[in-house]
Amino acid sequence: MKRALYGLFEGALSKDVSRSWRKVKADWDAWVTRILADENIVRLNMGGKSKPDWGQFLGNLDARGLKRPEFVIVDGAPGLEAALVALWGEELPIQRCTVYKHRNLLGHAPKRMQDELTEDFRDMIYADTAAEVGNRRKAFQRKWRLTVISSITRSA
Repeated sequence: MKRALYGLFEGALSKDVSRSWRKVKADWDAWVTRILADENIVRLNMGGKSKPDWGQFLGNLDARGLKRPEFVIVDGAPGLEAALVALWGEELPIQRCTVYKHRNLLGHAPKRMQDELTEDFRDMIYADTAAEVGNRRKAFQRKWRLTVISSITRSA
């Protein structure tokens, strides 16, 4: 940081700037090492996508007292899912975010079929019971796997 400030102020770093930076740095260090046992954390964001990156990140939070989540919604990053399972076990309920899933599906469907796909997808995810979601999921996969493959081969 000192180098960045040095460049910004063309070498003329005053003692006030240095003192301010030391205070900000001390506050930051305290914040990123605080105990998390009493924190009500509902959302985590991080840039890396690999299992080791997520494992290190989650391991640090766990060591600082982060509570095991009751339920996790992920964006489909396999590294995150693997790190969560490695830390908290297979029984941790993990669900892929339906918004990401829907966007991915639309990205693979021809434009003329996107409204119908969206309607079928919503019908599936808003079913009344888990068993009904499972049944609708199988039907959705059957229909759209055949429909999209058929559409792609017709347009090729």
